[in-house]
Amino acid sequence: MPDRKEIPFQPYEGDEPYIFVSYAHADSEQVFPIVKRLHELGYRIWYDEGIDPGSEWYASIAVHLKNASQMLLFVTPVSVDRTFVRREINFASRKGIPILPIILEDFDIPDEIDFQLCVYQYMPYFTPEDRFLHKLCVGLPVQTKEIKLIREPSSVTETQTAPVKPVMIVPDRQELLRGFAVAIRKVAEKRTRDSPAQAAEVMTELQEPNDVPEQISIPITKPFHPGSTVAFGPFDWRVLAAENGKALLLSEAVVATKAFDTGKRKSDASYEESSIRKWLNTSFLRMLPDTERMPSGRRISIAETEMECNGRIFKDKVFLLSYEEVLANLPTNYLRIAYTIEKKKRTGTGTWWWLRTPGSNPNSFANVIATGAVDRYGSGVSNTGGVRPALWLNLNAIVRH
Repeated sequence: MPDRKEIPFQPYEGDEPYIFVSYAHADSEQVFPIVKRLHELGYRIWYDEGIDPGSEWYASIAVHLKNASQMLLFVTPVSVDRTFVRREINFASRKGIPILPIILEDFDIPDEIDFQLCVYQYMPYFTPEDRFLHKLCVGLPVQTKEIKLIREPSSVTETQTAPVKPVMIVPDRQELLRGFAVAIRKVAEKRTRDSPAQAAEVMTELQEPNDVPEQISIPITKPFHPGSTVAFGPFDWRVLAAENGKALLLSEAVVATKAFDTGKRKSDASYEESSIRKWLNTSFLRMLPDTERMPSGRRISIAETEMECNGRIFKDKVFLLSYEEVLANLPTNYLRIAYTIEKKKRTGTGTWWWLRTPGSNPNSFANVIATGAVDRYGSGVSNTGGVRPALWLNLNAIVRH
């Protein structure tokens, strides 16, 4: 075991989401520089150098792995031969904890290990390290990273320290937000004790114009880069792409559960005519601000997105992702796992959610199942599934003074 003086940082201990690192001590020289960089980037990391002397080794490993949001597994010829590493893989698989395998060396992985990890996408280590870390961070849970306020550019010199000023919401906005939070809690409580149909009725009532403000504004305090999370309106959004002055956002959580289409159609259901598309661009859209002003004075707004269905072109502000968009922007099963707003910690089984691409089965649409795999065959349009809205934001609108 390495000398405790040589450990790169103190492992995380706390109640916030964190990453469990599984490795062989013999690989420390390769592993420690990587996890140290992740720690410096703000990720909460636990590894077995954090076990207090005199504590029960097995119990400590089990507790920290069970409570982790993800296991970061460093795969080498040495590690796959270690009993403890194998036990950690087995335990994580049994507890439903996602595993991100990092291949540090090119070798033939034993069949019994490959069999357990075949449901995950291997990530080989490569250089330059900065590019490797960037790709690695895309696959890590965003909630395991500390959120830090950022400063807008100012005239402060490099030798000065500018105070971080949190963005404030004006009083009337705070009242609106408190009211909306109460409404969301009512929906959550209703969902947990009543049927989905009754919960949907409550959601519909709350979405009437008299009950939900036309605009609810929460300042955005994070930069738009793929993998980051931003607040827009009353929801958190994951940035999937940023290009040409626009950013593609996907709701971080499942915001509602709905049938894809509640119409009478038996065999010709389409996304264009579906009830879920109508809900996204009416009731749900009313919850979002038309524009959002950033501290710098920059305004961002929802862009209209052109899409095609059965040869017809139409434009929407809010939409469901397609099969192709999901694979391109969320390349691993873990990144596609979604949970409801009520679930605070991202562990265990997720919730399946709709895509706008027609399924292979008649009158069905593709979806992402609870484990994050994509179901191309599809689910029937009358089934109730999760909704994760997507939208493009215009980032280049500048307020003129």
